[in-house]
Amino acid sequence: MNSIELSVYPTMSKSGDSMKSFLDSFPEGFKKMFRMEDYFSGPGFLNTELFSLIIPMVMIGVGLAWGAGATADDEERGTADMLFALPITRSKILWSRLIAMISALGLLAVINFINLMIGARIVNMQLTATQVAAGSVGCFLIGMLFASLGALLGALLGKRGASLGIGSGLAILFYVFYTLTALVTRFDFIKPINPFQWLIEANQLIEGFKWSTNFKFLILSALCAISASWIINRRDIHSN
Repeated sequence: MNSIELSVYPTMSKSGDSMKSFLDSFPEGFKKMFRMEDYFSGPGFLNTELFSLIIPMVMIGVGLAWGAGATADDEERGTADMLFALPITRSKILWSRLIAMISALGLLAVINFINLMIGARIVNMQLTATQVAAGSVGCFLIGMLFASLGALLGALLGKRGASLGIGSGLAILFYVFYTLTALVTRFDFIKPINPFQWLIEANQLIEGFKWSTNFKFLILSALCAISASWIINRRDIHSN
């Protein structure tokens, strides 16, 4: 997806005047919703096409799958009794899996960074390493938050499918509420608890690292992971 979007950019930049006139006719709320205020710059284009939805959703999907599997897979497969009978604590098993999950998301973020940096040079897009790093870190952190949430749901429910469904539903719901708040004020009360609002409003691809936002993601991720560990240690595990 990164490579496809980058290949489109030269055409967009060459037809700047005509496309700008077309985009100027859009309602302000629509432009704000899809981050189209600075669409013809390199960072603005990537913000609209990739960093506002596609990359965060990929990170969330991968994170939820890993997180829910970390706490629910063994119970669903019927291997929990055997695994937890080993001379190793449940917490250690869970935290080793969570570290593997974070490593996988980190690898995706690094691949994303490298891909964009190489592609930007090929299509002559003005993009700095700091900008791409800041945007990639933000997407990594929202993925990590939902991964930790997936682990918590898996610990609570013991069902990977149900945990994935609830986590994915919450992600979609939060994004829908983000788009609605760009158009109406009725749902503004959700902004303070909406991870998509934090991520997109931080605008890190253009404005650089926002450590207060990143710290918020880290704290909530840690709380979800610690809660998942606490629940797993106290649950009666039943293998199917």
